[in-house]
Order: sequence, then C-alpha cells, then structure tokens
Amino acid sequence: MQQPIVISGAGILGCYISCALSLQGIDSIVLEKKDDEVEDSIRTITLNPFSKNLLDKIGIENDYSMIDKMEVKDFDGTGKIVFKSSEIGMDHLAYVSDFSTLLMAIRKKASEKILYKEEIIDIDNKGDLNEVTLSSGKVITTNLIISSDGKNSKLANKIPKSDKDYFQTALTFLASAEKDMNMSAFQIFSDNGICAFMPTRKKGEDFVTVVWSISDDLIENGYEDFIEENLEKISRKIGNSFQIRSKVQSFKLSSHNRSSYIDFPVVLVGDSAHSIHPLAGQGINLGFEDANSLVKKIIKTNDSDTINFKESLNVYSNERRLQNEIMLKTMDGFVALFNERNPYIRFLRNFGLNAFNQSKFLKSFFVKAASGPIK
Repeated sequence: MQQPIVISGAGILGCYISCALSLQGIDSIVLEKKDDEVEDSIRTITLNPFSKNLLDKIGIENDYSMIDKMEVKDFDGTGKIVFKSSEIGMDHLAYVSDFSTLLMAIRKKASEKILYKEEIIDIDNKGDLNEVTLSSGKVITTNLIISSDGKNSKLANKIPKSDKDYFQTALTFLASAEKDMNMSAFQIFSDNGICAFMPTRKKGEDFVTVVWSISDDLIENGYEDFIEENLEKISRKIGNSFQIRSKVQSFKLSSHNRSSYIDFPVVLVGDSAHSIHPLAGQGINLGFEDANSLVKKIIKTNDSDTINFKESLNVYSNERRLQNEIMLKTMDGFVALFNERNPYIRFLRNFGLNAFNQSKFLKSFFVKAASGPIK
C-alpha cells in the first residue's frame, strides 16, 4: 500500500488509528473539518482495560480516575450486584477520563498527520486507486478511506442502517461528593431513570460525573425541577450526597447499526458505523475494538493485492458488525428490563440481581466480557 490512508475525522478513534498505523510504518492523513481548537466541556468517557491498553501502546499519557468497584442497585428493592477488580484478578475495572483532555493528548500525538479545516467533497475511483478531492481543492490519491467522523457521517450515509429511538434523554453534569468515592462507581435503576455516578478528574480536581438517562415524558416540562426533586433521593441509595458543579448537558438517546461497515473504498469505525445506549458506557470501547481490528487487517494485507485487501476488509465488517449487534441487543434487553414497572417483573428482577451477585463465575464472565478482548 504505497499511498497514504485517508482518515476522515480527527476524533479519538481517528487519531488512534493514525498513530497505530504509524508504528507499523504505514502512512496516513487525518482530515478534520473544524479548526484545531478543542472546546472545553464536561463530557467524560469511560475506558475499559482493553481500550486503555491500546492508548498506552501508542504512548498516550492521561490523568485517569480509576474504578475498582462498581455497584448496580435497584432503587425500589434490595437487588444489587457488586463488581470488584480484586475478585477477578484485574488492576482496575475501568478508567474515567475528561474527554477534552484526552482528545488534546491524542491529537498532539498525531499532529503531523492532521489537516484541519479540510473535508472530503468528492471521491473519484481510478481502478485500484481513488482520487479524493478536499474542500480546499487539494487532491489526494489513496487506496482506502476510513470514516471515523461520527453518527452523521456523510461518507457512511450511503449504507442503510437500523435505528432505535429510546424516547429518553441523557442528562450529564459534574458534581462534588460529600463523601469520597474511593474508586467506586454506582448505577441506580429506578422509575426516575438510570443514574450513574463515576469518579473523574478535571484540571487536577476531583469530581463525580453523573449520567442520567430519563424517559422523555418525565421531563417534558424541563429537567431543572426534576433534578432538584430526585437527585438527593437517588444519591441516598448509595449513602452519599452530591452538589452540581457544572452546567447540565442533555442529548436524546438512540442507537443504530449499519448493514455493512464497508462501501469500498470507504470503511467505517465507531459512531459512523454504530451507536449504543450509554447504559454500560461501552460506546467508545466498541469503537476501539473496531479500530484495533481494522488496524490489524490493514497491517496484515499491507502488501497484498487489491482483491485480498477487499476480502480482508469484508471480514472486518462482518466480524465487527456481528459483535456490535450482540452488544446492542444486550443493552436493549437491559433497558427494557429496568424500565419495566410490573411489580412481578420487579420482584423477579431483584431476585435475579441478588442471585447474580452470589455467583463469582457469572460476575467474572460479565466483567471480563465488558473489559474487552483478551490481549
């Protein structure tokens, strides 16, 4: 593969792919339609050990908040599951990062490959090669275009997708905790939504990230009063108290999965290919699994002919689409289960949570699955 690979989108995944390919001597160009300024935000992301390890391998240093224990509780019952890293022989269950800080770090690592204020406006197939015309008028010749430019990617729009609207809104904000979180995260399921509390650091200061998924009908008149009425109730379930320390951001919740992750010469990764309910914080981690799988396929077929290269990318598409579909359906099942208000279902749900909590084998299996592929 003599031509540089073109990567659309200088987000975390796009920059990671560029850096990982560079370590193998494979050239790339990363296009970013916006300028190089990273907007400060309250957004955080939760990395599993697999994703964190991939970033470590390309030399990314970051100020993470570690999670060693995760408690899942039913607000209206006694059901709970407690996951501990020590029970399954892992250093940590997860790593929480300020999104802006991590994005700046990985963009700095990939800086020599990034072209800002540039996007693809035309792709002209020339046999085994493709001429990519950019918004500046510049033309790049390439064998492959990687779409890592988000859910609304123009490059991905030709490929059909299945959509699901959860009729929920996610509210997220930073808070201070009355008691130290002690590297613990909590997730509370109630009639007032799914509320997650995770330790995080921003500019050297300790906070708690709150992500609250709420049915739209509960906040149709606004969410300010809803938060004021319910935050303290839910936080008492975990024996803590929180004060909001940032603005509240909201976004509608939906998921999608495309029928294929390839429309040669374009191949999709991350949100351009799929999205998922934030219930388990797996969106970015599925994206890293996409990226890792794609990088391996590119490295393996770097000097192959075009036919073998296309076949390898088709394997990537089929494997990753299946795995992501399984995770998507699993999360949909959890969302439906914990939105159920039937008292009999609730009783069985609480019983099931407690039974699950007693099984070291099931807990170990679940956590290792959520931690990503075996290295």
